Amino acid sequence: MESEERLFDLCRNGDKDAFFKLVEPLLGRVYSTSTAILRSTHLAEDAVQNTLIEAYQAIIKGKKIRNFNAWFKQLAACRAMDLARQRSRHANVSGNIDELELPDEHETPLEAVLKKERGAELLECVMSLDIHHRSVIALYYYQELSIDEIADVLGIKAGTVKSRLHAARSKLSQAATRQKNGAGDRMLNRDERQLKKNIQQSLDEIPLPDSLIQFAKEVPLRCQQPEEDMAVTKPRRRSGRRRYRIAAACAVLALSLGFAVQKSPAFAAMVKGIPGFSIVSDWLDTLRGNDGVENAQSHGYSPFEPFVKQFDGVKVSISDVYLTSDKLSYKVFIQSDRLKQHVFKRSDGSLGLNREAPVFFVNIPEISDGGSSAGVVIESGDDAKDPVLVISRIGEVKPEEVKTFLSHNPTELQFEIGISHDQEDGKPITDTLKMSVPFHHMDWLEDRIIPLHQTVKVAGDPDLREMTLDQIKITPTNTYLDIKIADDANYYLLFGQSGTVPYLTDDKGKTYRLHTDDPQNMVDYPGVRRMNGNKLTFTASPYFDESVKSLTLHLDQVMLTEKSPGGTFTLSLDEPFPKKVRFKDNELTIIGASYEKDYLRLRIKRDRMEDKRLGILFAVPPEAKESLYPELQQRFDKGIGIDSGAARVRNDQDDYYEAWIFAPELKTYEIEMYREAAPVRIDQDITIPVSK
Repeated sequence: MESEERLFDLCRNGDKDAFFKLVEPLLGRVYSTSTAILRSTHLAEDAVQNTLIEAYQAIIKGKKIRNFNAWFKQLAACRAMDLARQRSRHANVSGNIDELELPDEHETPLEAVLKKERGAELLECVMSLDIHHRSVIALYYYQELSIDEIADVLGIKAGTVKSRLHAARSKLSQAATRQKNGAGDRMLNRDERQLKKNIQQSLDEIPLPDSLIQFAKEVPLRCQQPEEDMAVTKPRRRSGRRRYRIAAACAVLALSLGFAVQKSPAFAAMVKGIPGFSIVSDWLDTLRGNDGVENAQSHGYSPFEPFVKQFDGVKVSISDVYLTSDKLSYKVFIQSDRLKQHVFKRSDGSLGLNREAPVFFVNIPEISDGGSSAGVVIESGDDAKDPVLVISRIGEVKPEEVKTFLSHNPTELQFEIGISHDQEDGKPITDTLKMSVPFHHMDWLEDRIIPLHQTVKVAGDPDLREMTLDQIKITPTNTYLDIKIADDANYYLLFGQSGTVPYLTDDKGKTYRLHTDDPQNMVDYPGVRRMNGNKLTFTASPYFDESVKSLTLHLDQVMLTEKSPGGTFTLSLDEPFPKKVRFKDNELTIIGASYEKDYLRLRIKRDRMEDKRLGILFAVPPEAKESLYPELQQRFDKGIGIDSGAARVRNDQDDYYEAWIFAPELKTYEIEMYREAAPVRIDQDITIPVSK
């Protein structure tokens, strides 16, 4: 295992894997802590993503970090508290952080955990505390920060931390007693060490999202791109077993693949025409091609008028507003005197905002899209070169809210621009700027939703036998395709992660490239039913060309990952090798096994030298790891990574794959096998009728 300094050097020298090796063992703990502080899995993922970006940039800039483990945990706690304060400002001008609550929309993955996991009672008690008390519980017992470190994170005195800890224990005991009918002390346990263990085990039950793991792997690449490419994606949850799987965030594939967006001269001129602003930016051109604005505007479709308004020291322009049956997209451009004071230029010439910068966020009261505060700072296109904050969003909205909005024959859509900042005395304050974007109701066009129920047979795979093209939705901006797999499928699929990226062509020869892939059911939760399958978004659409009668979906291959074991075998270190193991339709040859420093190491014969991954993850059952909690904790404390158990090639010349499985030392092992990001060849062109 490399030292921290060695990994720092590798990061600075462009090694794309070194940063993930640093943060991998810490992700689960900082995510669970952030969830406890924020009482929201969605906000927790945002906080950890912010931490990852900041940590990577600190390493690249040569910041002296003596103990990365401790520094990263403290940084993550600070960012979670920052987000809590920002959110409290958004919800309440008084900035009362006690009013931070989990949004009551529908059952969240966190609520599912509270209902089913073995640490649910204690976890629910922790979550029932106010933020002052649950934050010190999480930071002290779970994140294991010192009193002084917690005081620094929370901005309070060490004595206040101690008093809050005492009060928090008392409140926790009361909550547990109410929940367990007088048995609260037995659940909490009077022993301090046992209390710590109980809290750690309860928070360990919060599943780490696959998308956050993937985000951590992609941080070096994301930090080389404009910040808009780093937009936070919808989190997908992983199982409580915490096995590391290939993630599927809704990646902006078109941007990452770098294909050129073809623009008409008229549309190219529009880029400079943001009302009140001079904007010339290639990435904005590309973004407009991806989010469908080019497609709509090039056909004269703009039911919402762009609008600019000058406030005291702040100029705001709202443009590219489009509403479909279930999505709302817009771009907000902001210039302000206060913004200028906090802008800095990176070594690559791009602009960023320092930590003291005000937080700008967008809210639409009439159609809830979740709000947005993610943005990128660019220079204006005029001689002044003033910084412009651009917030670009495509948010999901409830179809019933869209119908209600349209039923009133509206002439405008209300926007609220929030500016959250600190006063001179340090107290937070939020200013809200209200704007009305003109809307021509009679010009609004409905989506074309075409049911398909078209079966696609898949040959030669033991699990994926068929998939169904369920429906296609053609909007004035983009094209959306829903693909379903069996309701009882023990796997999920990823499109566009390997091979030729899926794309559509129409019968006139135009191509529509894949923009995002959104897997819908990567983890099964009891009592929660979701569509099994994927929602694919393609750039642009044939909405305005009535002569288009059909589209063709070009599918090369997909990647399949199992959600629970697809096979098992028994292995003893004393038995002779090679050992033949049957998994699905394949026979594997294990040529050696050994136990080294908390890992069971397997070597599997490599039949094809061009394959660097076997596509199989090996693991021991969770119950076999229960005796390892103390050792696991020690490895986390030392900053040593926990290998995933995925079989891959360590050196290109090796004729075998290696899988390192975190496990106790036993005489005999029961080994579980999962297909992980296993390529499945489709190689089909499927015709989709779309005529009216």
